Amino acid sequence: MLFSQLTASADESVTLAWNPVADARIAGYKLYYGTASRSYSNVVYAGNTNRVTISGLVAGTTYYFAVTSYDLAGMESDLSNEASYTVPMPAPALNSPACAGGQFGFTVSG
Repeated sequence: MLFSQLTASADESVTLAWNPVADARIAGYKLYYGTASRSYSNVVYAGNTNRVTISGLVAGTTYYFAVTSYDLAGMESDLSNEASYTVPMPAPALNSPACAGGQFGFTVSG
């Protein structure tokens, strides 16, 4: 299986899609992810779909993802190739400039 799409959202979430396995015996997929390459602390049962959205990610953190398929007997495939995604930091908020004597100042927070 190869990841075919990784789509970010503004709310610290990411949607991952992968190429489905062309085998009628496949019952579903599991998406593994974590903050260290090839060391996954979370698993999401995707069922028989090839797309999952993971939310609640932390800004500034890199996450690593891999997928397996499983059959009706529960036999699981090897891990797919790994995809990674770094959640962007939010843009700093700018306050409106205050004008005084032809000059202005601004404050950057964040």
